[in-house]
Amino acid sequence: MKSNEGSDDVTDDYLDARGIPTSVCPRCGCDWLMAPIRLHPDTYTIAMWGTKGFCYSCKAKLTIGTPPDAIDEWSERMESEGETDDD
Repeated sequence: MKSNEGSDDVTDDYLDARGIPTSVCPRCGCDWLMAPIRLHPDTYTIAMWGTKGFCYSCKAKLTIGTPPDAIDEWSERMESEGETDDD
């Protein structure tokens, strides 16, 4: 295994958990995820983000979840509990 002392680079030595969108690291449970972002030049708000990311703590490769991913999970949970968002 290669040593990564003094390096912030993500290497192939870490867990590769890409493919399933997540909001926490499946390896260590950390919720600090690193993702590429594009800032709006005038407001400095996040204008776009990428889904290829990694865990800030253990450097595992991840697919960063997006709002539609959370909505599907929420819908499934509500259906299993007998609640719906229909009027």
